[in-house]
Amino acid sequence: MLAERTAAVLANRSYRLVVAYRERVNGTTTARLREVARVETERRYVSRVSRLGEPVASPQEVADVAVGASDDGAVRQLVDGGAVGNERSTAGDPFQPRVARYVERLLSVGSSTVVDSERRDGRREFLLRLRGGSLPGVENTTGSAVVTDSGLVRSITRHHTLPNRANVTATVTVQVTDVGTTTVDDGELNTTSETREQPARRSVAVSLRVHHSTRYVHRSPPSARQLSPTSVASA
Repeated sequence: MLAERTAAVLANRSYRLVVAYRERVNGTTTARLREVARVETERRYVSRVSRLGEPVASPQEVADVAVGASDDGAVRQLVDGGAVGNERSTAGDPFQPRVARYVERLLSVGSSTVVDSERRDGRREFLLRLRGGSLPGVENTTGSAVVTDSGLVRSITRHHTLPNRANVTATVTVQVTDVGTTTVDDGELNTTSETREQPARRSVAVSLRVHHSTRYVHRSPPSARQLSPTSVASA
């Protein structure tokens, strides 16, 4: 239900989608993946992907490559120095159904409980506590989500362990922001982040390598308390 409502609220509206995956082994961060998609319309968007380290799991939430789509219906893979390929798709590659799939997957839990709510700018937002679930490759799920009274899932944070690898924990976050105010310039559809290596930070295992850098400032995924409605701007 929430996945369908989120898709309906975002239909014909622009927005910014951030998906992040962080993996820890024995408490030490060993991999970080991040995708930032800016969607002006379902046919015009750009998505950037960055990777730091090699995760033990194969997270399904973050895309493998950067892509861009323009109003002509062509979906292009973006690489250093410009776009490659020009595959035309009559249906484009709409992001709305994809956001719905993210929401449906991450909210596939054993239970969800409303633990807080707050009215902001005339709308009420609800904080949900998430527990349990039976997704393949996921165990001991906990997390939280912020949902508006219109049914838009603003953010989700999910923590879990891997089967037969109790020392490996993962955190997935999804955030939808800038609804109705996001634009994509033509130049963004022809360039992408540079690929380079840089020394691992002290807080990260020394084996990490940067594969695709998007020059973002990393912040630790917010906790359930930080995901309270007061920290999420309303649409």
